[in-house]
Amino acid sequence: MHRLEKRFTDNARNVMRAAEAESVFLQHGFVGTEHVLLALVANDSIPQEFFRQKGVTVFSTRQQLERIRPSKVWPHGDWQPQSPGVKLLYDYALEESRNRNDEFVRTEHLILAICRSPECFAFRLLQRLGVDPNSLGQEVNATIAASE
Repeated sequence: MHRLEKRFTDNARNVMRAAEAESVFLQHGFVGTEHVLLALVANDSIPQEFFRQKGVTVFSTRQQLERIRPSKVWPHGDWQPQSPGVKLLYDYALEESRNRNDEFVRTEHLILAICRSPECFAFRLLQRLGVDPNSLGQEVNATIAASE
């Protein structure tokens, strides 16, 4: 577990575990922000609703991801290293939660972290899926503000 994950809600930790599982499934050999995005799209809670409204599905996300980054024959075990982008994503998600005085990082904070990171692969993947990361971030922010 990454040192910051103890600050995550159970659901956010589950997303990170699912991201690792997606990485193994796709034989990528590392966990990247694209795997986190795929896990968020597949998550059966609030994040899925944001993506469903935009027509983004697990199938379409995985299909785009496999087009951009095909599977490789990669020996993998139980542990997948995390890309520097995922580590940056942790930091941004933590910052998003602190900015809202939230005690824990939630899945919404992970989405916001992706939306503010044009350098990350998941940001570009969202664009390929026809989603404007900036407007998605605004929608997530509005939803969080409405629930406070």
